[in-house]
Amino acid sequence: MAKLQDCHLVYKEVIHDCIGIEEAIARLDEIANRKPLRSPWVLVFIYGVATATVGPFGFQAGPMDIPVLFLLGSIVGFVELILIPRCERFSRYFDFEILFPVIITSFLARMFGSINGGNTFCFSALAQASIALVLPGYTVCKLL
Repeated sequence: MAKLQDCHLVYKEVIHDCIGIEEAIARLDEIANRKPLRSPWVLVFIYGVATATVGPFGFQAGPMDIPVLFLLGSIVGFVELILIPRCERFSRYFDFEILFPVIITSFLARMFGSINGGNTFCFSALAQASIALVLPGYTVCKLL
């Protein structure tokens, strides 16, 4: 979001004639090439926390589901931020970046949802909350 805010400031400066197009392009290139504020491993942890947080509020996950949601969210973060960028062949395909973690977490959610005849964990809450972070709006903000 910090990069998005910086891009917006450059946009406002161009619109109000404070800077020229050449300087704006140079600043946008600098913003695009800037190092991330946090390491990928910290973001994997944040994925887990965000998934565990959104589950009870957005998808009626119970208290038993929260640790599993943390695990599933961390898996999504690991696949998106660590695994796929290391595989040059797959990192070029945006759809693969989205589908691969969704497939993994869907199978794991079904596995956890089947424990004890489906009476221990809520499959639908696990499946939906674990993929909430790969929704298009979040991904577009992440790419900026």
